[in-house]
Amino acid sequence: MAEQAPSRSVEQLTKASGEFLAKFTCGDMVNCQQDVIFGDEHTTVEHAIMLLNKHKILSLPIFNSKTKQYVGMVNLFDIASALCFQPVFEKYADNTNQITEAAFQKLRKMETFKDPVVNFLGLSNESSRLWTFKAEESIKSLLDVFSSGVHRALVVFSGA
Repeated sequence: MAEQAPSRSVEQLTKASGEFLAKFTCGDMVNCQQDVIFGDEHTTVEHAIMLLNKHKILSLPIFNSKTKQYVGMVNLFDIASALCFQPVFEKYADNTNQITEAAFQKLRKMETFKDPVVNFLGLSNESSRLWTFKAEESIKSLLDVFSSGVHRALVVFSGA
């Protein structure tokens, strides 16, 4: 008869996994052999699409050159939504109960490809907040955010 491994309680497993994860940092999860691809407050939608395609990435961090901080992360969903639904917003301007008035007015005024991509920040739940972690932070903090439904985060290295 095969010998069974002793059973562990949920608390023991949680403690063991926490101790294991404490050995890793957010920086350990990043491929540091590649520069961060980002846009700034002047990057157009057209240029953002080109960057996303060229570098095979799904999101583009946006850096504010005045404040020297990342202010958000625009993703393909934000861009596709605005591009696809721009004509709908213009045609059905009176039937837009699903979006806020401020978001609606922002979308209506866009000249789509030539507008700054920063106008797309906050159009989706994913881009409404930028999650930023220092490279030396424990990976546990990153996983806590990911377990709440967030899919993307920016890991910042000292001096970056």
